Formats: sequence, C-alpha cells, structure tokens
Amino acid sequence: MTFRKTPLTFLMIALSVSCAYAKKQPKYEQARILTAEQLALVNKSIAQEKVLIKDIKMRTPLVETYIQDTRPDVKLYEVPVDDQFILSRVDFGKAFFDKGYVPRSTSKKASSRDRLRR
Repeated sequence: MTFRKTPLTFLMIALSVSCAYAKKQPKYEQARILTAEQLALVNKSIAQEKVLIKDIKMRTPLVETYIQDTRPDVKLYEVPVDDQFILSRVDFGKAFFDKGYVPRSTSKKASSRDRLRR
C-alpha cells in the first residue's frame, strides 16, 4: 500500500512544481498608444465617415436583387429552374442610423436591468 503512494506523491509534487514555474503569458496583446500622426488619420477617417453617412441618408439608391432557384442534378450537381429579378429603392433616411460608441461603466455592481439596456 505504501509502495503505491510513494510514486504517486512524487508525481504530484513534480507536476505541481512544473505548473508553478510555468510561464504566464497574457491572453491578448497590450494595446499600443497611437502616435500623433495615427491619431490625426483616425480622426480624419471618422469625420469622412460621418460625411458619407450624411450623404447616404439623403439618397435612395436603386437596388437590384437576383434570385435563382435551382434543383439537384446527378451530372451537373445543380441546374437552374427559375430566375427572379427585383428592382427596388432603399431609403436610408429611415433605416440607416448612426449610433455612437458608449463605453460601459467601470463599476462592477451594475444591476441586471442596466446590462439589458445596453
């Protein structure tokens, strides 16, 4: 009985020591601080995106949708059976919205009702 416990004890000690000295690597890379040039480029692209969103909201582009129905075939894998073309306009003034980023609060005691609102 003691003969069985001795190797098991040494094995457990060896495993626990190797786990204790294992290198702990971060899961994600640390975020880098942007330089002034990079920050200016980011701000410029955000401003350009806001102008683009404003322009898209004023227009109603024509959208063409093509749907092809197919059926299985032994030799060709699939064979077209029917085609449908749909032309329509999209009004981005009603459907397209710009929602700004709102960071989560840092308090860990946020209620579940607050979490559902986000």
